[in-house]
Amino acid sequence: MAVKLRGDEGYYAAVETIDGTKFFVADLADEQFDEFLDKAKELQDAAGLGDLAQQALEPEAMVARLTQLQMDIGLAKSMRASIGELIDWLLECGLADWNLSGVECTSEARKLLPSRVKSQLAAAIVRESQLSVGEANFLGLPQRRPAEG
Repeated sequence: MAVKLRGDEGYYAAVETIDGTKFFVADLADEQFDEFLDKAKELQDAAGLGDLAQQALEPEAMVARLTQLQMDIGLAKSMRASIGELIDWLLECGLADWNLSGVECTSEARKLLPSRVKSQLAAAIVRESQLSVGEANFLGLPQRRPAEG
């Protein structure tokens, strides 16, 4: 298929194939991506993971915090529900169509997809919505090489 412009009917940025089914995913508009980042930050804060970047430098502290989260059943249930809502929101914004025979790509049908498929599609939408390091280097600036050693 030919490239389509944002705003064109049927616009999508990429085709993601999962178990033989083609899913047409769109990238998020800037406002939607900002909203996604805000929602993700809220989830991080609700789980007490706002300081996870600091903990990543201290593996023992990070493992202790993740273990504590897994043991808090109430928080685990709440987080699962919140993550599910975020994934459903991402699919609503960025899943343009699919080739599932006889099934129209509607809000209700999107919610019926298996969790694994929804998670993969949400990751694809986020991936399509941001530039990779190589794509961001469109000016051809020299890239820093890792230190040899």
